[in-house]
Amino acid sequence: MESIRSSKWPPLSTRCVGAIAVSWVRLRADHAPPARSSIAADQAGRRRVAPVCRHVAGIQRVTPSARGCEDCLRIGSAWFHLRVCRTCGHVGCCDQSPMRHATAHFHATEHPIIEGYDPPEGWGWCYVDAVMIDLEGDTTPQDGPIPRYY
Repeated sequence: MESIRSSKWPPLSTRCVGAIAVSWVRLRADHAPPARSSIAADQAGRRRVAPVCRHVAGIQRVTPSARGCEDCLRIGSAWFHLRVCRTCGHVGCCDQSPMRHATAHFHATEHPIIEGYDPPEGWGWCYVDAVMIDLEGDTTPQDGPIPRYY
């Protein structure tokens, strides 16, 4: 096995190691431990376990606002998948849909967490922290079948 000293990477200085340690301590101090498991995507799109989502404590039990994307229903547009806001219950269409109403709702309201909703899929997404959240056992129930428009 190749030793660290003879590796192709230059040795880290004491200052560099100290800065990394201080940054880690600050990161840990700034965030409470997660109440649920979170998965984040790194810059290359690979999934990784996220250290925290600051917004999971704000997840509410909600009543869905419509049995489809309420904005698409109003304007006669199609959607691909539905998302329900776990702050207010707004039902919007996903980012693969032409109008992307769930994301537009986040930008208009700053409500951070949505849930995959057709059918309830057991996961959520925090727009602010860019992490997936395990909602298994805490999904929003549907009131009858939801039409699919795509």
